[in-house]
Amino acid sequence: MAELHGAHSRIIDDVQIQAYVAVLKEECRQPSNGGNENSLHQHRMKVDGKWYSWPPGGSKKWVFPTDRVSFRYIVTPEGYRHVLTETLETVDKHGNTVVRGDRSPVQ
Repeated sequence: MAELHGAHSRIIDDVQIQAYVAVLKEECRQPSNGGNENSLHQHRMKVDGKWYSWPPGGSKKWVFPTDRVSFRYIVTPEGYRHVLTETLETVDKHGNTVVRGDRSPVQ
């Protein structure tokens, strides 16, 4: 079982999300400076009325509304549900496993 700072992970298995947002976490960039697509964004998704988030990445979504998703998460001491991104698995509406979003390490 994965751990982060002593917290044991919990599992969400084969669910459809209720909502998804990506929030810009750094200063807005002008299009002439590359725009915001590769800027740091905090990603959040809502499952069964609860929000789950993961560290910053680009603006591209990791999960679409028609997908089914499974993942492990931990609850931080502050009460946030932090998705362990290496465990996030997405299945599209056709039943195919897909990889979405910017999965490169954050610098």
